[in-house]
Amino acid sequence: IPIVETLAEALAADRIRSVIGILNGTTNSMLEKMAAGMRYADALADAQQRGLAEADPSADVDAHDPAAKLAILAMLAFRRRIDLSRMERVGIRGLQKAQLAEAGRGGAVVKLIAAAADDGMKVEADVRPRLVPVDAPMARVGGAMNAIAVEAAYAGVLLFEGPGAGPDAAASAVLADIIRAARDAPAAAGALLASLAAQPAADVRPLGSQIPYPAVS
Repeated sequence: IPIVETLAEALAADRIRSVIGILNGTTNSMLEKMAAGMRYADALADAQQRGLAEADPSADVDAHDPAAKLAILAMLAFRRRIDLSRMERVGIRGLQKAQLAEAGRGGAVVKLIAAAADDGMKVEADVRPRLVPVDAPMARVGGAMNAIAVEAAYAGVLLFEGPGAGPDAAASAVLADIIRAARDAPAAAGALLASLAAQPAADVRPLGSQIPYPAVS
């Protein structure tokens, strides 16, 4: 998903209010399998067999990977330094089939949502399983796909979607970095992140149980 340079360059003159998304294709695929009745252990084994999950899946299932991605996106979006250790994260390891089935009966699907918002005073950000209404765009993001919704003051809501896991998606991202390095082209995003390194970390608080979607209890 071409989101990094979009935040650093295309929306540089705008004020970004929030970034909300599904930032881990592995867990998105697993949750889809579990919603169809598969046990967590079987969904994980399936993801590993398809090359979506590592032998040690903790970065994905315990939400370390999407939290790290969210921290980078939040820094680019809000121009503030985010200390990852201050970000609350809840993974999918403890989810049960019954919780996903109950969500379906209530007209929702369970998604691992990474979200950050900036009201000008503080940054609120967390990663956790949330109940997304079936008619919401995020609910329709299936398999190992990722999706990111950016709300900006002037550009409005922009939605980005693309592959989020697997060897092909990883290879594409690596090749893009190699090409940029070969051209000796400085990335605006990298320069922006470097400029934030000396700033004090923003006050980061959890979004809470209802925003942007209800948290899975």
